[in-house]
Amino acid sequence: MKKFYTFCIWISLVLPFITMGSVVVTTPNGGENWIIGCPNTIQWITSAPVSVKIELYKNGIYYLTICSQVPVTQNSYSWTPPYSVSPGNTFKVKVTCLSNNTADYDFSNANFSINLGTLTVTSPNGEEFWQIGSAHQITWTDNICENVRIELWKGGVLNSVITASTPSSGLFTWTIPNSNTIVPGNDYKIKIQSVALNSGTANMVYDFSDNNFTINSGGIVLLVPNGGENWYAGSSYGIAWVDCIAENVRLELWKGGVYNSLICSSAPANGTFIWTIPAATLAGFDYKVKVIGITSSGNYDFSDNNFTISQGYFITVTSPNGGEVWVRGTTRIITWMDNIPENVRIELWKGGVYNSLISASTPSNGSCYWAIPATQPSGSDYKVKIMALSSSTNTLYDFSDNNFSILGSNVGPTARNSVGSEISNDFKLFPNPCDNHLQVTLPGLENSLVSIGMMNMSGKMIFQNEVQGSSDKENYDINTSALADGMYIFVIRENNSIIFRTAVFVSH
Repeated sequence: MKKFYTFCIWISLVLPFITMGSVVVTTPNGGENWIIGCPNTIQWITSAPVSVKIELYKNGIYYLTICSQVPVTQNSYSWTPPYSVSPGNTFKVKVTCLSNNTADYDFSNANFSINLGTLTVTSPNGEEFWQIGSAHQITWTDNICENVRIELWKGGVLNSVITASTPSSGLFTWTIPNSNTIVPGNDYKIKIQSVALNSGTANMVYDFSDNNFTINSGGIVLLVPNGGENWYAGSSYGIAWVDCIAENVRLELWKGGVYNSLICSSAPANGTFIWTIPAATLAGFDYKVKVIGITSSGNYDFSDNNFTISQGYFITVTSPNGGEVWVRGTTRIITWMDNIPENVRIELWKGGVYNSLISASTPSNGSCYWAIPATQPSGSDYKVKIMALSSSTNTLYDFSDNNFSILGSNVGPTARNSVGSEISNDFKLFPNPCDNHLQVTLPGLENSLVSIGMMNMSGKMIFQNEVQGSSDKENYDINTSALADGMYIFVIRENNSIIFRTAVFVSH
C-alpha cells in the first residue's frame, strides 16, 4: 500500500509536465557522470504508448543518434557510450516522439558528463626483480567495464602480448615464459589497456608501469652488499640476493679479487642471510661477496663493486647531522649508528662549546627522542655529541658533521638550508637489520613530492607514504613490528622517479 501511495504522488508531480507534451526525459537529467565503455540506462515517460528516437547533444548541438527508433513497449534504453565520443561535461539527451507531431520531444534538464574510465598499473610498477620461469601477479585498478589487454614492453618498444583479453578484475597471474622473445634486462614495463566492446578506439584507456622492472634468467643477482658499504667487523649485516633456483646457496667473502673465507656453506634460497662479520676480519676496502648455487655452480653473482670492512668500535651521528632546522618546544629524534655494547651519553654543543646534557645514559639502539626545551636559545651553531659510557671505550664519540639550527616557532626561509636532491650521499636508513622500528633520514628535497615505500620480494608494495619535501632534513620512524622476518626493498621516489633503492632486513 505504501508503494502505491508513493507511485500516486510521483504521478501527480510528473503528469502536469507530460500533459504539456508527450514525453519527459527522466535519466540522464543533469549531473550524472557516465563512463565510456560502460552500459547506462536512458529513461523517459510518455502520456501514451509511443515509439521514440534518442539523440545525444553536446554544447546544445546535435552530436549523434543513439537509437533511431525505440519500440512502443519500451520506456528505457540501455546505451554504452562508444570510445568515439569525445569526453566532456556538456551533454544532454533528446527523446523525440515518432508520431505525426514531431514537436513532441524533451531534453535532459541539465548537462551531464561522459568521460573516459581510469586504469592504473600497480604491479610491476618499477624496481621489481622477476625471474624467467617464475609466476607473478600483475595488478591494476580501474573503473572500466570491458576486458583489458596486457602487453610486455622492453626499452620503450612492444615486446610481446601477455594476454589479448582478460576480465578487468585487477589481477592476472603471469608465468614468465622461457622464450627467445624475453631476454634478461632491466628496462621492462607492463602496459594494460582497455579492450573496447564497441567501435571507435581513439580514446582507448591504458597505463604503463611507472618505472622499469627487471626480468632475469634462471641465475642469481646479488643486491647487498653491492659496493660502497662500510661494514664493521663484529657487527651483523644483511646479505641479500634474488634467484629462482630451488637449491640452497653458498656465500663467500672475496678480497682483492681472491677467495678469502666462507660466510655460509648452505643458506636457504630465500634471498636473505644475516651475517655477523668475525671480529678478526682484516680491515680493507676491496671486499666483495659471492653467492653461488650449491649444485648448479654456473649460477652465481658477485657484488658489482667493492665494499669496506672496518675494524674497531664506532659511533656515527646521523641526525641532526647538519642543515636541520629544529623548533624549540617540539620533540625530535636523535639518531646514530654504532656497534658498541654499552649505553651512550648524548650532549648538546653550541659554538664548539658544551651547552647542556640531553641524556646521561640511554641504550645504544640508534635513536633517542629529545623534547627541545622551550627556553633553549635560538642559534644556527648547534651540534650533537654522542659518546660511549664504558671505561674501555669512553674515548669513543662522534659529533654532528655540521651545524644545525634551533629556532623559535616562526622559522623564516633564510634559516633553511637547501641540500638539493642527490639523496644517495645524505640518505640514512638504520638499524639494518631492524626489529620493530626503522629510522629513515631524508636530505632536503625542496619543492619535491617525495614518497617512501617498502616492497616485498614479489614486488608487492607493503606501504607507501607521500610527503612534501622541504629544504630541511627530515626523520621518519617506520613501525616494522607487523612485518614477517625477511628481506624487503626500500624505495624512495622524488617527483615519481626512483632516486634510491636498497634492501632492508627485518629480524624480530
